[in-house]
Amino acid sequence: MSDLQDQVRPFKRLLLTGAAGNLGRVLRERLKPWTDVVRLSDIGDLGEAASGEEIVACDLADKAAVYDMLEGVDAIHDFMKPFGFGQVTGIDLEHERKGLLPSTTWKRNAYRKPEQRKWYAGETISLGIGQGYNAFTPIQMAHATATLANNGIVMKPHLVKMIEDGVTHGRTVTVPKESYRIPLKQENIDVINISADVRWKR
Repeated sequence: MSDLQDQVRPFKRLLLTGAAGNLGRVLRERLKPWTDVVRLSDIGDLGEAASGEEIVACDLADKAAVYDMLEGVDAIHDFMKPFGFGQVTGIDLEHERKGLLPSTTWKRNAYRKPEQRKWYAGETISLGIGQGYNAFTPIQMAHATATLANNGIVMKPHLVKMIEDGVTHGRTVTVPKESYRIPLKQENIDVINISADVRWKR
């Protein structure tokens, strides 16, 4: 966990329900290296919010309270952002576009009418199958695929691997080291690798 603190946290916000229970008290601390903010929710007493925490009291039988609890918890957005979606990759090409990785915050800022600014559950389903407001560039798709194939090691994409001096013949690597690492679960990576191997053999 200590190594993760020096890397880019993969999540902006994680929701922990049942945070007042025994397991919740343990996870309350252990989730902090993985996210900027841990959102704690329970009907019981959660005490005072520490640094990197926010508290939302919630009775799961209260529909309005549940919506408040889920507000801003953009799991898809926060998981995909470290892969480079919705931002320039920095490749050595001109006029690279950012594309769009939608979130509840983006929608509130993008529209004026209240009914348009609200995030609906059906929109999350659309995002989950690659539709809806998603707008990714081919470079972002290639970059994310390379990162996944590289077990979460993020390398800045480039056209030129190295530059050779015409006089000394010395070579300089254009991207000498990784940008950061995404802490992916190895069991998930193994499933992807097995699936890819099966497809290639057919």
